[in-house]
Order: sequence, then C-alpha cells, then structure tokens
Amino acid sequence: MQRTVTTEIPQQITPSQQLRLFVAVTVPDSIKDALCGVQRELQELLSKTTIRWTPREQIHLTLRFFGNVRSEDLDPVKSALQNVCKDTASFRLHAYGLGVFPEKRFPRVIWVGVRDDQNQIGTLQRKIETATAQFGEKPDDRPFSAHLSLGRVKDIRSREAPLRDFVTARAKPFGDWHVGEIELIRSELSYAGVKHSVVARYTLRAATTDS
Repeated sequence: MQRTVTTEIPQQITPSQQLRLFVAVTVPDSIKDALCGVQRELQELLSKTTIRWTPREQIHLTLRFFGNVRSEDLDPVKSALQNVCKDTASFRLHAYGLGVFPEKRFPRVIWVGVRDDQNQIGTLQRKIETATAQFGEKPDDRPFSAHLSLGRVKDIRSREAPLRDFVTARAKPFGDWHVGEIELIRSELSYAGVKHSVVARYTLRAATTDS
C-alpha cells in the first residue's frame, strides 16, 4: 500500500498570527505556456488597462480558499488535508476552452475550464471543503466550477465585441496532466503585490489505473 506523503515547507509563523491560506492543484509548465499564449493574444486585442492578468507563477486550480486562518489552527488544517489525500486516488485533468464569470455581457473573470471524465476534481473539492469547513471563511454556497483564472476585468468596456468573440472562438483543448498531489499555499499581501509560498504538499494515493 502506498504511503501518503506530506511535505512540510519551513515557514516563519508566530503564535496568534493570521494566515491567509488556500488549497490548490499545481499546473505544469506546458499548460502554463499555452495559457500565457492566450494572455498575449488577448493583450493585443484589449487595452492594457482593461485586464489585471494572472502572473504565470500564480496560475493554479484553487480547491478551497480559507481567507484568514489562526496559526493555532494550522496543524488541524494540515491533518484534515492529510486524511483527505489518504483516501483520494490520483487522476488526470484536462484544460479546455475559455469562459468568463459571471456572463459574457458583464465579464469580471476570464478563465480556462478544467475537467476530468469522472468529475474526480469535484469530488476532491467537496471532500476538502467538508473536512475543513470549520476553519477560515465559510465555504462558498455556489457550485464548484473548476477553472484556471487568466485575468480579472478592471474596465467594464471590455465586455465589448473583441473579448466576447475571442472567448467564443477558443473552444479548444490546452492540454492535460496527471494530478498526484495538492498544495496548501500561503498568500501574503503587500504594496509590492501578492506573494505565494507553499506551506505543505500532500500526495494522493496511486490510482489502480491512471487514465
């Protein structure tokens, strides 16, 4: 039987500190290359001030955003994630097509869709949400929609034809990858921007048959 491995990343954490945390699946470089290519195409169509683009190093698939978590709750959060991963088999994900939230007439987020044949990503997300519901912010009531954010719309004028037409025309695959672990990530806000650092990594158990 495969042992579920947890990798702890050293962090400078003081007692009673508030930690801004989220859980995510990492995205391989090949997928990031494809997504950054789409960002460049959109940058040629839209005003430079229209979109706040997601930096390459921050492209990830978020499964649970905690908001602020007390430092004394960090170990229980880690334990809950460890237990989830112990009972979850690895799987493959596919990045496919473009979309916007909440709708094309009033776009706020530009994203690439993520899916798998048996919705294992949705099952994993629900397990994590249930196991960690008592920590951080209350889980979102909206249905989970697996996606990779390319950028956030700052100027509502971007709802005009170029963005709508581009999104409609890009119903194509961007690649697929094997998901064998998840990460607990700390997000630190400052005047210089957002810094992400990995707090811990959790290995999923090996699937009987990886597709």
